[in-house]
Amino acid sequence: MKKIYNLWILALILIGAGACTSEVDDVFDQSAANRINQSIAEYQEVLRSAGNGWVLNYYPAATKAYGGYTMLIRFHKEGTADVSCDLFQPDKVSTGAYDMVNSAGPMLTFSTYNEIFHFFSEPSNALGIGEDGMGMEGDSDFLILSCTSDEVVLKGKKTGNKMIMHPLPENVAWEDYLQSVKQITNEAYPAAYEVVIDGVIQYTVTQRYRKFILENADGSQVNLPFHYTPEGISFDEPLSLATLDVKELRWEQGSMSFTDDKVTIRARELPKTYSRYEKYIGEYFFVYYQGNTMLPVTLEEELFNESYLMKGLPFDMRIRYNAVAGSISLEYQMLPDGIVLVPWTLQGGGYLSQTQGVGMEGYMEEKAAPNPGDSHLEDVTQTVILQDNGMWGKFLCDSFVAIDNNTGKDVLQLAYVTGFFRTFTQQAASK
Repeated sequence: MKKIYNLWILALILIGAGACTSEVDDVFDQSAANRINQSIAEYQEVLRSAGNGWVLNYYPAATKAYGGYTMLIRFHKEGTADVSCDLFQPDKVSTGAYDMVNSAGPMLTFSTYNEIFHFFSEPSNALGIGEDGMGMEGDSDFLILSCTSDEVVLKGKKTGNKMIMHPLPENVAWEDYLQSVKQITNEAYPAAYEVVIDGVIQYTVTQRYRKFILENADGSQVNLPFHYTPEGISFDEPLSLATLDVKELRWEQGSMSFTDDKVTIRARELPKTYSRYEKYIGEYFFVYYQGNTMLPVTLEEELFNESYLMKGLPFDMRIRYNAVAGSISLEYQMLPDGIVLVPWTLQGGGYLSQTQGVGMEGYMEEKAAPNPGDSHLEDVTQTVILQDNGMWGKFLCDSFVAIDNNTGKDVLQLAYVTGFFRTFTQQAASK
Protein backbone atom coordinates (compact mmCIF):
# COMPACT_ATOMS: atom_id res chain seq x y z
CA MET A 1 0.00 0.00 0.00
CA LYS A 2 2.92 2.29 0.87
CA LYS A 3 4.53 1.58 -2.52
CA ILE A 4 1.29 2.49 -4.35
CA TYR A 5 1.02 5.70 -2.32
CA ASN A 6 4.58 6.68 -3.17
CA LEU A 7 3.96 6.04 -6.87
CA TRP A 8 0.91 8.35 -6.79
CA ILE A 9 3.00 11.09 -5.15
CA LEU A 10 5.74 10.64 -7.78
CA ALA A 11 3.18 10.88 -10.61
CA LEU A 12 1.69 14.06 -9.18
CA ILE A 13 5.18 15.59 -8.84
CA LEU A 14 6.02 14.78 -12.47
CA ILE A 15 2.71 16.21 -13.71
CA GLY A 16 3.23 19.33 -11.65
CA ALA A 17 6.82 19.67 -12.83
CA GLY A 18 5.68 19.42 -16.45
CA ALA A 19 3.08 22.10 -15.91
CA CYS A 20 5.59 24.35 -14.16
CA THR A 21 8.18 23.85 -16.94
CA SER A 22 5.65 24.96 -19.55
CA GLU A 23 4.78 28.01 -17.52
CA VAL A 24 8.45 28.86 -16.98
CA ASP A 25 9.19 28.41 -20.71
CA ASP A 26 6.28 30.67 -21.59
CA VAL A 27 7.53 33.28 -19.18
CA PHE A 28 11.09 33.16 -20.55
CA ASP A 29 9.90 33.12 -24.20
CA GLN A 30 7.67 36.07 -23.53
CA SER A 31 10.46 37.91 -21.75
CA ALA A 32 12.88 37.33 -24.65
CA ALA A 33 10.32 38.56 -27.16
CA ASN A 34 9.57 41.56 -25.00
CA ARG A 35 13.26 42.35 -24.67
CA ILE A 36 13.76 42.20 -28.45
CA ASN A 37 10.67 44.33 -29.07
CA GLN A 38 11.93 46.84 -26.54
CA SER A 39 15.33 46.91 -28.27
CA ILE A 40 13.64 47.40 -31.64
CA ALA A 41 11.72 50.40 -30.31
CA GLU A 42 14.89 51.88 -28.80
CA TYR A 43 16.94 51.27 -31.97
CA GLN A 44 14.23 52.84 -34.11
CA GLU A 45 14.42 55.95 -31.99
CA VAL A 46 18.22 56.05 -32.27
CA LEU A 47 18.16 55.73 -36.06
CA ARG A 48 15.56 58.48 -36.42
CA SER A 49 17.26 60.80 -33.95
CA ALA A 50 20.15 61.54 -36.33
CA GLY A 51 18.60 64.56 -38.01
CA ASN A 52 21.20 64.74 -40.79
CA GLY A 53 21.32 60.99 -41.25
CA TRP A 54 24.07 58.40 -41.00
CA VAL A 55 27.25 57.58 -42.90
CA LEU A 56 27.36 53.85 -43.69
CA ASN A 57 30.57 52.17 -44.85
CA TYR A 58 28.94 49.52 -47.02
CA TYR A 59 30.81 46.42 -48.27
CA PRO A 60 28.92 44.15 -50.69
CA ALA A 61 29.88 40.50 -51.34
CA ALA A 62 31.13 38.15 -48.65
CA THR A 63 34.60 38.29 -50.23
CA LYS A 64 34.50 42.12 -50.36
CA ALA A 65 35.63 41.73 -53.96
CA TYR A 66 34.28 45.17 -54.92
CA GLY A 67 35.55 47.04 -51.89
CA GLY A 68 33.47 49.50 -49.91
CA TYR A 69 31.09 52.36 -50.71
CA THR A 70 29.96 55.39 -48.75
CA MET A 71 26.21 55.65 -48.23
CA LEU A 72 24.26 58.41 -46.54
CA ILE A 73 20.96 57.29 -44.97
CA ARG A 74 18.26 59.32 -43.23
CA PHE A 75 15.49 57.39 -41.43
CA HIS A 76 12.03 58.96 -41.15
CA LYS A 77 9.31 58.23 -38.58
CA GLU A 78 6.82 57.26 -41.28
CA GLY A 79 9.00 54.27 -42.19
CA THR A 80 10.90 55.60 -45.20
CA ALA A 81 14.62 56.11 -45.68
CA ASP A 82 16.50 58.50 -47.99
CA VAL A 83 19.70 57.05 -49.46
CA SER A 84 22.61 58.58 -51.38
CA CYS A 85 25.90 56.94 -52.35
CA ASP A 86 29.32 57.93 -53.69
CA LEU A 87 28.89 55.53 -56.62
CA PHE A 88 26.16 57.80 -58.00
CA GLN A 89 25.96 61.54 -58.63
CA PRO A 90 26.27 63.53 -55.37
CA ASP A 91 22.81 65.08 -55.71
CA LYS A 92 21.01 61.78 -56.35
CA VAL A 93 18.69 60.64 -53.52
CA SER A 94 16.47 57.56 -53.59
CA THR A 95 13.69 56.91 -51.08
CA GLY A 96 12.18 53.58 -50.07
CA ALA A 97 10.62 51.84 -47.10
CA TYR A 98 12.57 50.32 -44.24
CA ASP A 99 11.56 48.28 -41.22
CA MET A 100 13.02 46.76 -38.12
CA VAL A 101 11.90 43.22 -37.35
CA ASN A 102 12.70 40.34 -35.04
CA SER A 103 14.98 37.78 -36.69
CA ALA A 104 16.71 36.09 -33.75
CA GLY A 105 17.31 39.66 -32.66
CA PRO A 106 16.63 43.12 -34.08
CA MET A 107 17.14 43.25 -37.85
CA LEU A 108 17.13 46.34 -40.08
CA THR A 109 15.63 45.64 -43.50
CA PHE A 110 15.15 47.85 -46.54
CA SER A 111 11.80 46.35 -47.39
CA THR A 112 10.81 48.02 -50.67
CA TYR A 113 12.91 48.68 -53.73
CA ASN A 114 15.38 51.51 -53.38
CA GLU A 115 17.23 52.32 -56.60
CA ILE A 116 20.49 53.09 -54.82
CA PHE A 117 20.48 50.61 -51.96
CA HIS A 118 19.26 47.61 -53.91
CA PHE A 119 21.68 48.31 -56.75
CA PHE A 120 24.23 46.34 -54.72
CA SER A 121 21.97 43.31 -54.20
CA GLU A 122 20.33 43.06 -57.63
CA PRO A 123 21.28 39.91 -59.59
CA SER A 124 22.08 42.06 -62.62
CA ASN A 125 22.79 45.75 -62.05
CA ALA A 126 22.72 48.56 -64.56
CA LEU A 127 26.50 49.00 -64.58
CA GLY A 128 27.23 45.36 -65.36
CA ILE A 129 29.33 44.85 -62.21
CA GLY A 130 29.59 41.21 -61.15
CA GLU A 131 28.61 38.02 -62.88
CA ASP A 132 25.26 37.77 -64.65
CA GLY A 133 22.65 36.50 -62.22
CA MET A 134 24.82 37.40 -59.22
CA GLY A 135 25.53 41.12 -59.38
CA MET A 136 27.53 42.51 -56.48
CA GLU A 137 25.91 40.11 -53.96
CA GLY A 138 25.27 42.81 -51.38
CA ASP A 139 22.98 42.92 -48.35
CA SER A 140 19.69 44.69 -47.79
CA ASP A 141 18.99 43.01 -44.42
CA PHE A 142 21.23 43.64 -41.41
CA LEU A 143 21.41 42.22 -37.91
CA ILE A 144 22.02 45.00 -35.41
CA LEU A 145 24.96 44.10 -33.20
CA SER A 146 24.98 47.36 -31.24
CA CYS A 147 23.19 50.68 -31.49
CA THR A 148 24.05 53.98 -29.83
CA SER A 149 23.69 57.60 -30.87
CA ASP A 150 27.41 57.62 -31.76
CA GLU A 151 27.73 54.35 -33.65
CA VAL A 152 25.60 51.55 -35.07
CA VAL A 153 27.27 48.23 -35.83
CA LEU A 154 25.52 46.10 -38.47
CA LYS A 155 26.13 42.59 -39.77
CA GLY A 156 24.97 41.70 -43.27
CA LYS A 157 22.55 38.79 -43.06
CA LYS A 158 23.75 37.31 -46.37
CA THR A 159 27.42 38.25 -46.43
CA GLY A 160 28.23 38.28 -42.73
CA ASN A 161 30.17 41.51 -43.29
CA LYS A 162 30.36 43.86 -40.33
CA MET A 163 29.58 47.47 -41.30
CA ILE A 164 29.65 50.66 -39.27
CA MET A 165 27.29 53.65 -39.30
CA HIS A 166 28.08 56.95 -37.62
CA PRO A 167 25.99 60.14 -37.62
CA LEU A 168 26.75 62.82 -40.20
CA PRO A 169 27.35 66.19 -38.50
CA GLU A 170 24.38 68.53 -38.74
CA ASN A 171 26.35 71.28 -40.49
CA VAL A 172 27.52 69.07 -43.39
CA ALA A 173 25.38 69.01 -46.55
CA TRP A 174 24.92 65.58 -48.12
CA GLU A 175 25.93 66.71 -51.57
CA ASP A 176 29.07 68.42 -50.26
CA TYR A 177 30.11 65.34 -48.29
CA LEU A 178 29.71 62.98 -51.23
CA GLN A 179 31.42 65.45 -53.56
CA SER A 180 34.45 65.52 -51.28
CA VAL A 181 34.58 61.72 -51.35
CA LYS A 182 34.20 61.62 -55.13
CA GLN A 183 36.95 64.23 -55.50
CA ILE A 184 39.42 61.80 -53.91
CA THR A 185 38.13 59.08 -56.23
CA ASN A 186 38.69 61.26 -59.28
CA GLU A 187 42.11 62.59 -58.25
CA ALA A 188 43.41 59.12 -57.41
CA TYR A 189 42.78 57.90 -60.95
CA PRO A 190 45.89 55.72 -61.51
CA ALA A 191 45.35 52.04 -60.82
CA ALA A 192 48.97 50.93 -60.35
CA TYR A 193 50.80 51.77 -57.12
CA GLU A 194 53.88 50.87 -55.11
CA VAL A 195 53.91 50.52 -51.32
CA VAL A 196 56.81 52.41 -49.74
CA ILE A 197 57.83 51.78 -46.13
CA ASP A 198 60.74 53.70 -44.62
CA GLY A 199 61.70 54.91 -48.07
CA VAL A 200 61.92 51.41 -49.58
CA ILE A 201 59.47 49.92 -52.11
CA GLN A 202 58.11 46.79 -50.41
CA TYR A 203 55.17 45.80 -52.64
CA THR A 204 53.37 46.68 -55.84
CA VAL A 205 49.58 46.88 -55.95
CA THR A 206 46.94 47.43 -58.58
CA GLN A 207 43.46 48.80 -57.98
CA ARG A 208 40.21 47.19 -59.11
CA TYR A 209 36.96 48.76 -57.96
CA ARG A 210 37.52 49.74 -54.30
CA LYS A 211 40.34 47.37 -53.45
CA PHE A 212 44.08 47.08 -53.87
CA ILE A 213 45.45 43.79 -55.13
CA LEU A 214 48.85 43.17 -53.55
CA GLU A 215 51.23 40.78 -55.26
CA ASN A 216 53.77 38.97 -53.10
CA ALA A 217 57.23 37.92 -54.24
CA ASP A 218 55.99 34.35 -54.82
CA GLY A 219 53.25 35.57 -57.17
CA SER A 220 50.38 35.07 -54.72
CA GLN A 221 47.84 37.86 -54.40
CA VAL A 222 46.07 39.45 -51.44
CA ASN A 223 42.96 41.64 -51.72
CA LEU A 224 42.93 44.81 -49.62
CA PRO A 225 39.38 46.27 -49.70
CA PHE A 226 38.84 49.88 -48.68
CA HIS A 227 36.35 52.73 -48.94
CA TYR A 228 37.01 56.36 -49.81
CA THR A 229 36.66 59.11 -47.21
CA PRO A 230 36.73 62.91 -47.60
CA GLU A 231 40.42 62.76 -46.61
CA GLY A 232 41.61 59.60 -48.37
CA ILE A 233 40.87 55.91 -47.82
CA SER A 234 40.03 53.64 -44.90
CA PHE A 235 40.63 49.89 -45.04
CA ASP A 236 37.84 47.65 -43.82
CA GLU A 237 40.27 46.06 -41.35
CA PRO A 238 43.71 47.19 -40.16
CA LEU A 239 46.43 45.95 -42.51
CA SER A 240 49.68 44.41 -41.38
CA LEU A 241 52.38 45.73 -43.71
CA ALA A 242 55.85 44.64 -42.65
CA THR A 243 55.78 45.50 -38.93
CA LEU A 244 53.14 48.21 -39.23
CA ASP A 245 49.37 48.25 -38.80
CA VAL A 246 47.57 50.57 -41.20
CA LYS A 247 43.88 51.57 -41.07
CA GLU A 248 43.53 55.00 -42.71
CA LEU A 249 45.63 56.90 -45.24
CA ARG A 250 45.22 60.50 -46.40
CA TRP A 251 45.43 61.48 -50.06
CA GLU A 252 48.12 63.91 -51.23
CA GLN A 253 47.53 64.99 -54.80
CA GLY A 254 50.92 66.66 -55.19
CA SER A 255 52.75 63.35 -54.74
CA MET A 256 49.85 61.25 -56.09
CA SER A 257 49.93 59.04 -53.02
CA PHE A 258 47.98 57.75 -50.04
CA THR A 259 50.13 58.21 -46.97
CA ASP A 260 50.55 58.51 -43.23
CA ASP A 261 53.68 59.04 -41.15
CA LYS A 262 55.16 55.63 -41.98
CA VAL A 263 53.49 54.12 -45.05
CA THR A 264 53.00 55.55 -48.54
CA ILE A 265 51.02 53.98 -51.38
CA ARG A 266 52.33 55.93 -54.36
CA ALA A 267 51.11 55.95 -57.97
CA ARG A 268 53.56 54.33 -60.35
CA GLU A 269 54.82 56.09 -63.46
CA LEU A 270 52.21 55.83 -66.19
CA PRO A 271 53.05 54.34 -69.61
CA LYS A 272 53.37 56.74 -72.55
CA THR A 273 50.28 55.21 -74.15
CA TYR A 274 48.20 55.99 -71.05
CA SER A 275 45.04 58.08 -71.45
CA ARG A 276 42.94 59.11 -68.47
CA TYR A 277 39.32 58.08 -68.17
CA GLU A 278 37.98 61.55 -69.00
CA LYS A 279 39.94 61.76 -72.25
CA TYR A 280 37.82 59.10 -73.94
CA ILE A 281 34.51 60.84 -73.20
CA GLY A 282 32.83 62.57 -76.14
CA GLU A 283 31.76 62.20 -79.77
CA TYR A 284 33.41 59.86 -82.30
CA PHE A 285 32.88 57.99 -85.49
CA PHE A 286 32.66 54.23 -84.88
CA VAL A 287 34.33 52.50 -87.83
CA TYR A 288 33.73 48.95 -89.07
CA TYR A 289 33.44 46.92 -92.29
CA GLN A 290 37.17 47.52 -92.73
CA GLY A 291 36.70 51.28 -92.74
CA ASN A 292 33.78 51.33 -95.17
CA THR A 293 31.13 52.17 -92.55
CA MET A 294 31.34 55.07 -90.09
CA LEU A 295 28.55 55.86 -87.63
CA PRO A 296 28.49 58.82 -85.22
CA VAL A 297 28.52 57.67 -81.59
CA THR A 298 29.04 59.21 -78.17
CA LEU A 299 30.94 57.76 -75.22
CA GLU A 300 29.24 58.92 -72.00
CA GLU A 301 30.47 58.41 -68.46
CA GLU A 302 28.87 55.40 -66.80
CA LEU A 303 31.13 54.39 -63.89
CA PHE A 304 34.24 56.46 -63.29
CA ASN A 305 37.47 54.63 -64.13
CA GLU A 306 35.45 51.52 -65.07
CA SER A 307 33.09 51.98 -68.01
CA TYR A 308 31.30 54.20 -70.54
CA LEU A 309 28.04 53.89 -72.46
CA MET A 310 28.40 54.04 -76.25
CA LYS A 311 25.28 55.63 -77.70
CA GLY A 312 24.37 56.02 -81.35
CA LEU A 313 24.02 52.42 -82.53
CA PRO A 314 20.66 50.60 -82.39
CA PHE A 315 21.61 49.46 -78.86
CA ASP A 316 23.57 51.25 -76.14
CA MET A 317 26.74 49.28 -75.48
CA ARG A 318 29.16 49.24 -72.56
CA ILE A 319 32.76 50.20 -73.28
CA ARG A 320 35.18 49.04 -70.58
CA TYR A 321 38.02 51.21 -69.33
CA ASN A 322 41.26 49.63 -68.09
CA ALA A 323 42.55 52.05 -65.46
CA VAL A 324 45.89 50.24 -65.20
CA ALA A 325 46.71 50.46 -68.92
CA GLY A 326 44.62 53.50 -69.91
CA SER A 327 42.88 51.55 -72.68
CA ILE A 328 39.25 50.87 -73.66
CA SER A 329 37.59 47.68 -74.86
CA LEU A 330 34.38 46.37 -76.39
CA GLU A 331 33.52 42.94 -74.98
CA TYR A 332 30.83 40.28 -74.73
CA GLN A 333 27.84 41.73 -72.88
CA MET A 334 24.15 41.47 -72.22
CA LEU A 335 22.08 44.25 -73.78
CA PRO A 336 18.46 45.20 -72.93
CA ASP A 337 15.43 43.12 -73.96
CA GLY A 338 17.22 39.78 -74.17
CA ILE A 339 19.82 40.93 -76.71
CA VAL A 340 23.40 39.71 -76.30
CA LEU A 341 26.49 41.17 -77.99
CA VAL A 342 28.71 38.26 -79.00
CA PRO A 343 32.37 38.37 -80.14
CA TRP A 344 32.78 36.99 -83.65
CA THR A 345 35.83 35.87 -85.63
CA LEU A 346 35.16 36.27 -89.34
CA GLN A 347 38.75 35.71 -90.37
CA GLY A 348 38.90 32.67 -88.08
CA GLY A 349 35.96 30.84 -89.63
CA GLY A 350 32.90 32.65 -88.28
CA TYR A 351 32.97 31.23 -84.75
CA LEU A 352 31.20 32.98 -81.86
CA SER A 353 32.19 33.30 -78.20
CA GLN A 354 29.81 33.71 -75.28
CA THR A 355 32.59 34.08 -72.73
CA GLN A 356 32.77 37.20 -70.58
CA GLY A 357 35.94 39.20 -71.15
CA VAL A 358 36.41 38.22 -74.79
CA GLY A 359 36.53 41.20 -77.14
CA MET A 360 38.71 43.92 -78.62
CA GLU A 361 40.93 46.52 -76.92
CA GLY A 362 42.71 49.70 -78.01
CA TYR A 363 44.65 52.77 -76.91
CA MET A 364 44.14 56.37 -77.91
CA GLU A 365 46.65 57.84 -80.34
CA GLU A 366 46.70 61.58 -80.85
CA LYS A 367 48.25 63.70 -83.59
CA ALA A 368 48.17 67.48 -83.86
CA ALA A 369 48.98 69.67 -86.87
CA PRO A 370 48.98 73.46 -87.32
CA ASN A 371 45.68 74.85 -88.51
CA PRO A 372 46.24 76.22 -92.03
CA GLY A 373 43.95 79.18 -91.45
CA ASP A 374 45.05 80.31 -87.97
CA SER A 375 48.51 79.89 -86.46
CA HIS A 376 47.02 80.10 -82.96
CA LEU A 377 45.01 76.91 -83.53
CA GLU A 378 45.85 73.28 -84.19
CA ASP A 379 43.88 70.44 -85.73
CA VAL A 380 43.80 67.30 -83.60
CA THR A 381 43.03 63.74 -84.69
CA GLN A 382 42.39 61.07 -82.05
CA THR A 383 42.08 57.41 -83.03
CA VAL A 384 41.50 54.18 -81.12
CA ILE A 385 42.36 51.07 -83.15
CA LEU A 386 40.63 48.04 -81.63
CA GLN A 387 42.36 44.66 -81.74
CA ASP A 388 41.73 41.25 -80.19
CA ASN A 389 42.36 41.41 -76.43
CA GLY A 390 43.87 37.93 -76.18
CA MET A 391 41.06 36.39 -74.12
CA TRP A 392 39.81 33.92 -76.76
CA GLY A 393 42.66 31.45 -76.90
CA LYS A 394 43.61 30.51 -80.46
CA PHE A 395 40.84 32.65 -81.98
CA LEU A 396 41.05 36.38 -82.73
CA CYS A 397 38.00 38.57 -82.26
CA ASP A 398 37.56 40.95 -85.21
CA SER A 399 33.77 41.47 -85.25
CA PHE A 400 30.61 41.42 -83.14
CA VAL A 401 27.06 40.25 -83.69
CA ALA A 402 24.00 41.12 -81.59
CA ILE A 403 21.66 38.14 -81.16
CA ASP A 404 18.09 38.16 -79.85
CA ASN A 405 18.00 35.34 -77.32
CA ASN A 406 14.22 35.20 -77.64
CA THR A 407 14.31 34.33 -81.35
CA GLY A 408 17.91 33.28 -81.93
CA LYS A 409 18.17 35.73 -84.83
CA ASP A 410 20.86 38.29 -85.60
CA VAL A 411 19.66 41.85 -85.06
CA LEU A 412 22.94 43.69 -85.70
CA GLN A 413 26.27 42.81 -87.29
CA LEU A 414 29.46 44.79 -86.69
CA ALA A 415 31.83 43.08 -89.10
CA TYR A 416 35.56 43.79 -89.16
CA VAL A 417 35.62 46.46 -86.47
CA THR A 418 38.35 49.09 -86.86
CA GLY A 419 37.68 51.36 -83.87
CA PHE A 420 37.00 55.04 -83.17
CA PHE A 421 38.24 58.34 -84.53
CA ARG A 422 37.45 62.03 -84.14
CA THR A 423 38.92 65.35 -85.23
CA PHE A 424 38.62 68.78 -83.66
CA THR A 425 40.35 72.13 -83.51
CA GLN A 426 41.80 73.56 -80.32
CA GLN A 427 44.05 76.34 -79.10
CA ALA A 428 47.63 75.59 -80.07
CA ALA A 429 50.04 74.85 -77.26
CA SER A 430 52.22 77.82 -76.44
CA LYS A 431 55.86 77.44 -77.43
